[in-house]
Amino acid sequence: MTSIKTFIIERDHVLQQFKVRYKRFAHRADEIIDRLIQNLLENTPDDWRFTESPSSRFFIVEEETGAKFMGMSYRAGTECADIVKFIQENAQDTEKIFTNLKTFVDLYIGEVLNPELSIVHEIRTVYPQKKEILQRKSTLLKKPGLLLRTLSPLFQKKLLQGPMLFQEKTVYSESASM
Repeated sequence: MTSIKTFIIERDHVLQQFKVRYKRFAHRADEIIDRLIQNLLENTPDDWRFTESPSSRFFIVEEETGAKFMGMSYRAGTECADIVKFIQENAQDTEKIFTNLKTFVDLYIGEVLNPELSIVHEIRTVYPQKKEILQRKSTLLKKPGLLLRTLSPLFQKKLLQGPMLFQEKTVYSESASM
C-alpha cells in the first residue's frame, strides 16, 4: 500500500474563527493550531481515515482550549473532481447527467475504495464549544413530547450513539445533550 497522508488547513479562516471564538487564547492561536497539526502528523497512520462517513467530516477537540476543529478526510484522486466538473458544465442538461449516473457512481466508489490514492485530511474551520444549532436541538430533546415525532427520525442515529438514561419512564440520551 503506497498511501501517504496529507494535512491541509484553511489557515487564515481557521485562525480568524479561532481568535473570534476563543478570545482567551487568541494571542496563542498560531501556537495552538501548529501544535494540533504537529500532533496529527506524528500520530496519524498513513493509511488511516478519520471517518468512513460518506460526508467524510470529522471533529477534533483540542484538549487545552476545548476548541472543536471540523475537517474532512478524503482520497486524493481526480475522478470525483471530474464528475463535479461534468455536472457543473451540464447542469442545464439533466438527461445527459442522468444518462451518466451509473458511470459516476462506479467511478466514485472506485476512487473512494482505491488504497493507492493518498488520504487528505483537511481542517476547514473551528466551532465554538457549543454551536447554537446543537444547543437548540438539545433544548428541544430535553422537553419531552415537544416536536418529538419530528425530531426522532432526524436525530435517531445521534440519539442511539450515546448511552441511554431512563428516568421516570422518559428516555434521555447523553449524546443529545452535547
